[in-house]
Amino acid sequence: MKIPIKEYIASKFINNAYHFKCDCIIPLDITGTVVDYEISNNEIILLVQHNSKIIHVGLNAPSLLIEEV
Repeated sequence: MKIPIKEYIASKFINNAYHFKCDCIIPLDITGTVVDYEISNNEIILLVQHNSKIIHVGLNAPSLLIEEV
């Protein structure tokens, strides 16, 4: 079975907890569990559960840091 590479990469994040930090235009510093993902305009967007909210984290930010917890 063939699967597009972005789908494969995104699926590896599901059900794992990560700390996301980014010093972008909108600073980001959250820890949460990836519950789903979307592919939009060729970008992987992770849906992260953080304090019972779903945060969308795009992986195209150049200063994004991810640490598995």
